[in-house]
Amino acid sequence: MNELRSRAFLMLEGIGRSEGPGRVVDTFLVVLIITNVAAVILETVASLRTAYGQFFFGFELFSVAVFTVEYLVRLWVCVEERTDTKAIPWTTRIKYVLTPYALIDLFAILPFYLSFFVAVDLRFLRLFRLFRNRVSYSLS
Repeated sequence: MNELRSRAFLMLEGIGRSEGPGRVVDTFLVVLIITNVAAVILETVASLRTAYGQFFFGFELFSVAVFTVEYLVRLWVCVEERTDTKAIPWTTRIKYVLTPYALIDLFAILPFYLSFFVAVDLRFLRLFRLFRNRVSYSLS
């Protein structure tokens, strides 16, 4: 299990991002973020929302599912980056959840889940993903 977690960590956060599967995952996520921005913009046009509402909703479901899985995988693998080898995994994960990257990811997916309880359209918060990717690429 640790080997799988280590490989997933390298693919998402480390060396493996620049080649092979890491590159594919990175490219896929960037394309998904850009298409989400386009979808949020296009959905503001009433005629497009009427004609393609089902498509926009399906695309949102797909996107939120992918971003949720990515968030959960990052939460799972964050313990691989521990500098303190004696740290307890759950404390490392709590520290990760409070990092700017993790908060941006959470703000990007949370509106979808909140919409089940609150009747407010917060989909524009998906645009936070742009900032995360922009910062991530400028730091690499």
